[in-house]
Amino acid sequence: MITILILILALTPASLFCAAVTWSRRHDRQIVWPLVVATLWGAIVATSLALVVGRLVEMRFIATTSIGGTALDTVIVAPMVEEGVKACVLIFLLMATRLETSLEGFSLGAAVGLGFAATENFFAFVAAYRDLGLAEWITSIALRTLLTTVMHATATAAAGVVMSVFAAGLHFDRWILGPALGYFCATAIHGAFNGGLESAEVLGELSILFVAVFIGFLILWLLAWSRRHEDATYREQLFDDAFIYGRMTLDEANHLVVSRDNKAKRLALLRLRAERKPGRVARQSEIDALREALRHEP
Repeated sequence: MITILILILALTPASLFCAAVTWSRRHDRQIVWPLVVATLWGAIVATSLALVVGRLVEMRFIATTSIGGTALDTVIVAPMVEEGVKACVLIFLLMATRLETSLEGFSLGAAVGLGFAATENFFAFVAAYRDLGLAEWITSIALRTLLTTVMHATATAAAGVVMSVFAAGLHFDRWILGPALGYFCATAIHGAFNGGLESAEVLGELSILFVAVFIGFLILWLLAWSRRHEDATYREQLFDDAFIYGRMTLDEANHLVVSRDNKAKRLALLRLRAERKPGRVARQSEIDALREALRHEP
């Protein structure tokens, strides 16, 4: 019974996030399969690879350096390995053209991190239940859910955002610069978080409070910036299709741009994305949905 309860507690953050993203993108069902792939990769593949690769790197790296093993593993080795294996699926999603906007990069990156945290939290909660008292067990669950889980989501979300920003560039930007900078940002966030928790032995609760404020501010800033950047992307693409390709009238494009509701914009890009794929014609239902959204908007 307790195992089922722990499993539910571990899976709750990832499940709620995926449900929220699916609902917010209910006009673009194409987000569902990448979201499932990202979450499962984080929960199953990334955790397994991180365990194996982490042990190998730790044995090789720490054995050849004089730095303290625990601090080195926590601040350098673990972030480099974990963020590397988590980011691999983002490369696949980039190849599948699913990182087209920064908000997609944020959502899919966060899903990978939350999937990873779900598996990690399950084993941590089981160990805490076995070794700690009830009060300490509950405290451990709260801290890992509010801190470690959010950190994993934030770090990989940052990688997804950076990769999505560079995705529209040339081959070097898309396949080398974007992934490299995204990996660096994710590793830096993860390492800074672990370093802050390590300093708790010296600074006490003040260090934990600082880490909580830092990670909370960072994920909210990433979300807000991603939404603004996505809106700018919509504006650019809609006017391109109105002026250059003639796929909609200028009045339609202008109405979509000034509207604060992104629903019609997503429907428009659904149609345009479908038309741009070779051999595929936009579904009439998508075109009708766009017209209906325009008709009902103020």
